[in-house]
Amino acid sequence: MMGMTARRSLVLLGVGALIGALVIYVVVRWGTESTHPGGDPNGTVFKRMEAIEHAVPSGATIIHTRTSEAQWVPGCAEISDSHSGWSKASVYVTFSDSDPQATVDIQIDRSLRSSGWSYAPMRITKGQGLVPHWVISSLSEDRPIDAFAFVTPEGSNSWLLSASWQPPGPIGQGCP
Repeated sequence: MMGMTARRSLVLLGVGALIGALVIYVVVRWGTESTHPGGDPNGTVFKRMEAIEHAVPSGATIIHTRTSEAQWVPGCAEISDSHSGWSKASVYVTFSDSDPQATVDIQIDRSLRSSGWSYAPMRITKGQGLVPHWVISSLSEDRPIDAFAFVTPEGSNSWLLSASWQPPGPIGQGCP
């Protein structure tokens, strides 16, 4: 049978270990959050990006949304010159719409423009036609949010509407 002193020592040891773990967690968490410049404090930009869901035409079906907030990613030891930094924030909305492509483009364009987006079509690859592209201020150091809409694959009724933003600060080049 364990004596009163031994029991008390074990309880104190357990409480001490718990307090120690809590202190380490707080120090590590605070240090991680406070040492990385940039990012998206309070998710302000990300919330603005998520609003592209409202641009999906009302007749669309099979709507799926996938999101990824900006995160601090460590460099990758296996890749030379890789360094820690911020990943891009992104929102991807896929949907089906049987209306003609031009009609869907117009509906998306009207919705985004009415929310403050500016239309700025662009050519992504050489030899490709212009792709519908919009930009809006991210409210952060002159780094706009980009949005694209296109049929994928060409000739189908499947659409991708996306928004992406690279936070200020170092750009992460983590492991794939």
